[in-house]
Amino acid sequence: MANSVVLFNAPSHLPTKLTYTNFTIWRTQLYSGLIGHNLLGFIDGSTPPPSQTIPESPFSTKRIPNPDYILWLHQDQLILNAMLGCCVDTIQPHISTVSTSQEAWERLLVLFANKSRSRVMSLKELLLNNPRGTRSIQEYLQHMGAIADDLARVDNPLSEDDLVLYILADLGPEFKEITAALRACDTPISFDELYDKLGEYEIHLKKDEPTPSFSIATKNYIHRQNNFTS
Repeated sequence: MANSVVLFNAPSHLPTKLTYTNFTIWRTQLYSGLIGHNLLGFIDGSTPPPSQTIPESPFSTKRIPNPDYILWLHQDQLILNAMLGCCVDTIQPHISTVSTSQEAWERLLVLFANKSRSRVMSLKELLLNNPRGTRSIQEYLQHMGAIADDLARVDNPLSEDDLVLYILADLGPEFKEITAALRACDTPISFDELYDKLGEYEIHLKKDEPTPSFSIATKNYIHRQNNFTS
């Protein structure tokens, strides 16, 4: 451990506050800050507290406060204070009663492990039940991509192949031909390539749509005119 306390505070070292939706990003921020100052051991347990007291002299039975422990305690409390300071008000109570930064970290891990599991389940359910409907290809793929990004943020990244399969499964009957062709490809297709191919196919479909016929409107007009003159 260092011979002096490293100043560590929320505004400077942890500017992004922890919320219920950004734990992965916040954890990266915390880790990088602590590693940069050689302080990660305080929260992961690899820098345990020294003995609180030491013998006054080699042969003395009298014990005095251990300067190393005092230094460790000061550093640990600065880290704990920073962790408290960079949590939103609704999360602070979960770690407000702990006495060390390691205890705070362990409580946060338990809290967000449970929330991450439920978040992953809801996101995967959305992937399985997210038909394109009347949305454009751009809107649909942007939404599916956003779901994949959310999964990555909760440490459950989706492979590009799986994302492509989820997308192809819910495009709708008008995309049946290109879906079959893409599934038959020998080489994997990236999300960006899929975006381009489906966008082009959507344009092709719109061009092939029959234009509204004016014959019925014309017949109705003539019929009205005949009734008027008769």
